[in-house]
Amino acid sequence: MRKNSWIALAAVTVVAVVGAVYVVGQRNAETDRGEAPSARLVPGLLAKVNDVAQIAVQDAKHKFTVVRQKDETWAMPEKYNYPVKPDAVKKAVVGMAELKALEPRTAKPDLYSKIGVDAPDAKGSESVQVDLKDAAGKEIAGIIAGKTKSFEGDVRPAQIYVRKVGDAQSWLAEGRFEAKPDPIGWLDDEIFKLSRDRMMSVEIDQPDGGKLVIARPSRETKDFTLQDLPAGAKPKQSEIDGIATGLETLVFSDVAKADSLDFSKATTATYRTFDGLVVTVKSLQQDGKHWATFAVAFDPEQAAKDQPKPA
Repeated sequence: MRKNSWIALAAVTVVAVVGAVYVVGQRNAETDRGEAPSARLVPGLLAKVNDVAQIAVQDAKHKFTVVRQKDETWAMPEKYNYPVKPDAVKKAVVGMAELKALEPRTAKPDLYSKIGVDAPDAKGSESVQVDLKDAAGKEIAGIIAGKTKSFEGDVRPAQIYVRKVGDAQSWLAEGRFEAKPDPIGWLDDEIFKLSRDRMMSVEIDQPDGGKLVIARPSRETKDFTLQDLPAGAKPKQSEIDGIATGLETLVFSDVAKADSLDFSKATTATYRTFDGLVVTVKSLQQDGKHWATFAVAFDPEQAAKDQPKPA
C-alpha cells in the first residue's frame, strides 16, 4: 500500500472564504454630498428583525438564499438545505439593522465603483447585495455593501460604504454588519470535534483490500501505534497521530447529496473512542475534490470498559 493512500485520508480540503472586505481609501475621495440622517441607515428595521424569513445574497460570482425553517433554524436551499450558522444570520440581519449612517457619499452611478457600491452584476463589481425578506418573499430591507475599513485590534465597529437598494444616495456607515459572499461561509462547517484524549483506534479499509490499523491501548498512552507496518514504510509519528486524530477538528469546503456520488469503491475508515463512539467515514476523490460521508453509532460494551473502577 502506498503511504500516500492512507495519509490522504487525514487531509481535509479547506477553502478559505474571502469576503468582500477591502481597505477604504481616502475619506475625502471625490463624492457628491447630501444631508446625513440622524438615525439608523435603515430606520425601523431593528423592530422588524423577527419578521425576516429569507436572506438573499448576491455578488459577481455567487447568488444564494438563506431561509428560516419551521423549527426556527436556518438553511440554504442551494446547498440542499444544509444548516446555516446562527451567528452568520445575526451578523447580516441585526448587523444591517444597527448600521449607523456617518456621512453621505456619492449619488452618481458613475462613481459607485470607486467605493464599491455599484450593482453586483455591473462589470468589475466587487459589491455584495443583501436583501431581507419576510416569509411571503416581500422585501423588508436591502443594501449594497462596498469597501470596508476594519480596525484591527480595536473594539470599534467597522466603517463600510453602503447604498440602500433602489436608492441613488450612498453612505459611509458604521457597524458590525457582515454577509459573506461565498455560500460556504454561511454553512455550519464543523462536522466533528473529537478530542485526542478520547480516540482509541482507527481502522482504514482500502477498495483494493488493503487494511491499516492505528491504535493505542489506553488514554494514558501518548503515541498511537501503526500495526502491521508495511515493509519499508517509515512514517513519522506525527503522520500516524495525524490520521488517528483526523476527527479532532474536521470542517468541510463544500456539500453535496450523498446519492449524487458513488461510494461503492470508497475508502472506509472506522474511528473508535474509549467511551464507545464509533464513526464510520467513507471517502473518495472525484473531480479533484475529496468527498466523505459519516455514520455515527454507539458501542455500549466499550463504553462500559471505559468506566472508572470502584475504589
